[in-house]
Amino acid sequence: MIRTWFAHMVLLVALCVYGGSAQAAIAIDVSQDDVPVTTGFNGATVTVFGVQDQPGQIAIVVEGPPRTLVLRKQVMGLWTYTQSQAFHNIPSYYEVASSVPLPTLARENALIENHIGLDYLDFIDMPDNEDTTAPFQEVLFQLQQTRGHFVLEPQAVTYRSPHLFKGQFTLPTT
Repeated sequence: MIRTWFAHMVLLVALCVYGGSAQAAIAIDVSQDDVPVTTGFNGATVTVFGVQDQPGQIAIVVEGPPRTLVLRKQVMGLWTYTQSQAFHNIPSYYEVASSVPLPTLARENALIENHIGLDYLDFIDMPDNEDTTAPFQEVLFQLQQTRGHFVLEPQAVTYRSPHLFKGQFTLPTT
């Protein structure tokens, strides 16, 4: 069965910050419209490129379809159901490219609203005790990073001219 990454991938040029102008225009495209995922799929590189009518800072977010993951605590080599944590709306893939460090790109509420950066995603069912959530969240991020599904550090958006930009994303093997 052939699956296509971009059939289920959300590609979002998330935020452009222009010197006071909210009416700026932007046009984007990708180097590959489809990335066939077959039995021998070894990953792929996709380039997002675009033109903006005014110079400004930009972030590009590539986010796979959401899913629910439940992590359980392992005790003495056995998986038990005594402690678990459900995480909802986990992107199957998540990577950001930005022209500047995320904290300087926009205010925190804009980053949260546009899901720009792993620190600004909301996918946890908060239990009564936040102390029990932190270890599970740390393991979740480690697992997703090890699998290549979460890229923790934003990649750089590069400019070929003041108006022409590109970001490159490496999709992992499945």
